[in-house]
Amino acid sequence: MVKMPEYPLLDVLNVKRKRIDDAKRLVQKREEELAEEAEKLKKCEEARDVVKQHLNDKYDQLRREFEQSTNTDKIQRIRAYIDVVKVKLEEENKKVEEQKKQVEQAEKNLEEAKELLKMRMREVDKLEKHKEEWLKVARREMELEEAKELDEIGSVMFLGHMRKQKNH
Repeated sequence: MVKMPEYPLLDVLNVKRKRIDDAKRLVQKREEELAEEAEKLKKCEEARDVVKQHLNDKYDQLRREFEQSTNTDKIQRIRAYIDVVKVKLEEENKKVEEQKKQVEQAEKNLEEAKELLKMRMREVDKLEKHKEEWLKVARREMELEEAKELDEIGSVMFLGHMRKQKNH
């Protein structure tokens, strides 16, 4: 009986399957990184919104002081404080913009990881199809070899039978 040969690219196929697993882990890691960066962005926006609300409250306080016609010293202090809050708001806006860039980078990294995974999967699909075709050919060759062996066995048996009849 003829033994089925082993697929010659089996090691390559196994390496490529491992690369798919690695690419899947990378995609998962990139998704987690994106979620972390998005959470940081949310916190930055919340901090900015707190400062923005504080600034609006100070503007309201300034309007009330104007309406009450209080002394200019108090109005000057409120205006000076508003300037400080404006600077703080600008800083918070910068933090938000920087964090948006981090989120965009994390999104880009995730897309690259997904593309890598797709590429790795295509490589394995190609090898799987090649393996299927190779197995079909190998089975045909094995069947031909078995048929040849059976023919030889049949011929030997026939010749042995003929010799027996000749000797009788």
